Amino acid sequence: MALKNEYEVIIVGYGLLGQLSGLLLSKLGVKTAIIERKKDINLLPKSSVVDGQSLRFTNAINIYSEIKNLFNTPEFLDYTLPDGKIIQRSINKETSDGYPNVSTFYQPDLEVVLRKKIAESDLIDLFLQHELISFKEEEDKVSLKCKDISKNKLIEIGSNYLLACDGVNSSIRKKLKISSEYLKYNKDWLIVDIDIKNKSLMNNTIRQICDLERPTSFIYLSNKRYRWEFQLLPGENRDEMLQDKKIFSLLKKYIDKNVYSISRRDIFRFKAECSQNWLKNKIILLGGAAYQLPPFGYQSLNSEIRDINNLCWKLKLVLKNKCKPDILLSYNAEREPVAKETISSSLAMGQLIDSIAVSFKKNIPLEESVPPEARIQAFKDTRNSLEDDKKNKKIFYDSDVTKSFNPSIPNFYMTIDKERVLFDDLLGLDFCIFTAGKYNFSKKIIRFLDEINAKIYDTTNIVCEDMFMNESFKNYSFIIRPDRKIFGVSDNNNSLEKICEDLMRKLFFINIR
Repeated sequence: MALKNEYEVIIVGYGLLGQLSGLLLSKLGVKTAIIERKKDINLLPKSSVVDGQSLRFTNAINIYSEIKNLFNTPEFLDYTLPDGKIIQRSINKETSDGYPNVSTFYQPDLEVVLRKKIAESDLIDLFLQHELISFKEEEDKVSLKCKDISKNKLIEIGSNYLLACDGVNSSIRKKLKISSEYLKYNKDWLIVDIDIKNKSLMNNTIRQICDLERPTSFIYLSNKRYRWEFQLLPGENRDEMLQDKKIFSLLKKYIDKNVYSISRRDIFRFKAECSQNWLKNKIILLGGAAYQLPPFGYQSLNSEIRDINNLCWKLKLVLKNKCKPDILLSYNAEREPVAKETISSSLAMGQLIDSIAVSFKKNIPLEESVPPEARIQAFKDTRNSLEDDKKNKKIFYDSDVTKSFNPSIPNFYMTIDKERVLFDDLLGLDFCIFTAGKYNFSKKIIRFLDEINAKIYDTTNIVCEDMFMNESFKNYSFIIRPDRKIFGVSDNNNSLEKICEDLMRKLFFINIR
């Protein structure tokens, strides 16, 4: 057996989730290994849509400038009938952060660039064509046995933490025997990517086609590439649905078969479910390994990026011996309720699409076709007693003034010391404090802020082009987390010192000298 290699984090899975996790961890100075059974990019149709928050994340890890040309900005988000009649059209606007609200992309093109960035990193080792055989926890480490497929040899590697980025059929989740909560959706969809000869033949839109017989969606990806998604009906054979003849028959009412070629096809089973536990000691589930989303709303990759952004800075603090591992419980506490809300919204969107189809098919008012369960978002509120218990594990300051602000701090231009800069460029990947004038922290808090590498900015030297934030900086002090979330806002009843003390407790800080 080969010499054992030691890492701070091992990632299993080298799709977009594993790639972006590795890139963020490397930016945070974490030595990482990535294990992947395959050698080449997966050519099956995968993720194709991201939102402005996800693009903002790519900018935070300094890759947006290199990938921005890979993204297309759809002009419209449409709900239509099968005959093309538009029921509702929304203009795809730019967010206040400066990124398109929705962008589409061709996944292999993006992966080419991300793989190149990973290959350039001195902090990431790649183990392609390596299959995970087993893993076990040993004292404060996780030990993995992997098979080097190309050499038919076993290797053993170890790490402080193991991240399961191995998708909806996660072998790690199965080995841990973590059960999932079923949330009332389980359907097969045919995913077809096509290349057309003339880009002008199709609109630059994302389109939900409200077809009572077969829910369908259409996405303009990039250049001359387009995607169609068709829900399989009861009794339809998966193999038959993948045949050219069947695909041509499904597309014929939308596009002439002589003007396109089929580039990729797959049948994917979409589910709505959420794992009962996202962490088990030193093993952590992300993305599809932790939950599955229905297809409506295209939130899978966005949700995965939220997982990465929430978890990795906390891992860094633990690995660098600044905080106790208890801080990682906040990942489950903060992300699981949001994932369930995303599932709920997706299910409600699917029911709305069905309701529009019923309304126009039967010529009845839309409100009469919407089932009661759609009005209450498919299942009951997830904020039950379990979530109340998890609330105590979340890393947010509990005050009325903090809750009055949007949890995510916006991005905007500001002038600081006569230089015009973007807010995100000041934030970086550490905690930041914005306060008017010099604040006299106690020695304990000064040491704490120094240990976590927090940056402190005097807002009297800052002029924000966002008028609301400009006024807010004059009246309040802010503590911003590395993931652009507002930890706390000070007012007359909540001093900055008091908020910092609460942050120190919630981070399970251990390095007070």
